[in-house]
Amino acid sequence: SSGINAEYGEIYGFHATKIENVPSIIRSNLDPNCEPVHGRRFGKGCYFSEFPEFTQKYDRECVLMFRILLVEGFHFRHNSVQKGFCEQIVIKDANFFKPVYVLYF
Repeated sequence: SSGINAEYGEIYGFHATKIENVPSIIRSNLDPNCEPVHGRRFGKGCYFSEFPEFTQKYDRECVLMFRILLVEGFHFRHNSVQKGFCEQIVIKDANFFKPVYVLYF
């Protein structure tokens, strides 16, 4: 399972970006209020997936792995494809996620 601690709603989520964005994201995290590159289909926030291959359709240079705390009222899950997994997770507050790894392709 990709979860860290399902009892407390902690998961790993992936977010694709361009290589030149990585230092800023590592230093300052993502900003849910920033204008998105690929739109806001499910509202304001930062978009993640539990499936790294899903995020690669947005950018193929690198994918960041984030530790995410799912707190009721601060996240939205869309497109469940299997029990316990989701293609898109929108987090509205940067206090609930932080980058932990960078995967380069």
